[in-house]
Amino acid sequence: MLSIPLKKSDPLGLYKPLRNYVALIYSESEANRVDGFFQMLNKLRSEMQRDDLSLPIGRDCLICYFKCLCIIEPLFPMTNSHNSSFFVWYNAFNPQEYSSQHNIHLEKASVLFNLGALCHNISLSCNLTAIQGHCAAMDALNDASYWFYLLSKLDTKKASATIDLSIKCVQMLGKIITAQIADLKENYPHSHPHSHSDGSSFPGYPVTLHYRKAYNLLTFGPLAGKLVESSIPQFLESKMKTCHVKTGASDVTEQFLYGYCEAQSLLREGYQTSWVDLLSEVGPFKIQDGNLVANKP
Repeated sequence: MLSIPLKKSDPLGLYKPLRNYVALIYSESEANRVDGFFQMLNKLRSEMQRDDLSLPIGRDCLICYFKCLCIIEPLFPMTNSHNSSFFVWYNAFNPQEYSSQHNIHLEKASVLFNLGALCHNISLSCNLTAIQGHCAAMDALNDASYWFYLLSKLDTKKASATIDLSIKCVQMLGKIITAQIADLKENYPHSHPHSHSDGSSFPGYPVTLHYRKAYNLLTFGPLAGKLVESSIPQFLESKMKTCHVKTGASDVTEQFLYGYCEAQSLLREGYQTSWVDLLSEVGPFKIQDGNLVANKP
């Protein structure tokens, strides 16, 4: 599976800037009221800089940090203020590029991105050959999906102009997680080879379709060319090639139906039905009156 990169952050002394800002904008008594949260915020963000934290502990630390941000968020207006404390993160896909963010709302977006990436990376450390490892990986991917979903609900246009927090990039990462969840379900070691939670009767098709949607967001939208140097394009291309239906050579009906459905998925949105009908007419077989019949040469 693909390893989604984390956003790196600069160490910051948050306590004094946050407290001074609230004392200046509101009052000293208000600053005293939230003093404990400011201290906790500073401690948690410092903890995230440690390299010796395990992935689960890092995730728990980030969740606590996110909760503290939510608690004090109402004290900070959405508009950028020169007097407000600012939070600095690196662009996840290009660490050399700073992604400077100037208020607490933007910090929340970066934390959600990191939570999604951390949970996704936790799934990579699981033993997929064991039932327990497979279940743990599935839980971690579902957690990652949840955090990316929350991130997509933020106003990411205001959150950052960098690639990793853009709306399209968040959607693409969400699609990748969805595809990997479908991939794990498809390859569950103790399930029936043709059982699918989505009700599909064509093994491999839903997985390929999910990866295709992520690939389209990467190659046909504003992200095109932005993530060329990352491992994401190569990963998606390889998954679209390897996630294919596994049928016997004699199972002509299933091969045809699978190919028919996959051809539809490859067409861009807004395709014309007549184009799809043409696919069956030029192939060796077609569906006629509900039956599979050979095309006349």
